[in-house]
Amino acid sequence: MRAAVLSVLIKNSSEDVTTLRQLVHLFLDYGVVQEIYPTGLKSLIIDLFDLNRVLICIDRLDEAAQHQELVEGSIEHAVKEAAEMGRRVHVLISTREHSCAHSRAYLRLGDFSVVNF
Repeated sequence: MRAAVLSVLIKNSSEDVTTLRQLVHLFLDYGVVQEIYPTGLKSLIIDLFDLNRVLICIDRLDEAAQHQELVEGSIEHAVKEAAEMGRRVHVLISTREHSCAHSRAYLRLGDFSVVNF
C-alpha cells in the first residue's frame, strides 16, 4: 500500500479510520474501484488478514503527510493487540531514515527493526 494513497483515502473517507484492518479495507476498496483487483480478491485478502496470513507492506510511510501518525498508530495498535493474543502481525514498512528517527523520537514503531538497503 502506498502511504500517499492511504492518506488521500483517509482524508476522503466518510468513516473514522483508526485500525490497520480499516486501512487495508480502504486500500482494497480503492483497488477494486480502480480495477486493480477483482472484487472477490478483497474478501479473500481480508479473510487472510483476519487469519494473520498476509504480509502488509506500506511503502513510503513518510508520504502519508498529516496522516502518518494515524497510520503508525494503527500499526502499533495492531502489533500490540496481536502480541497480547500470542500472535504476530506481519508488516513491512518503507520510509526515509529521518522519518524513522522522527517516529521513534515520538515512541512509535519501536517494535520494528531497521534494515538499510
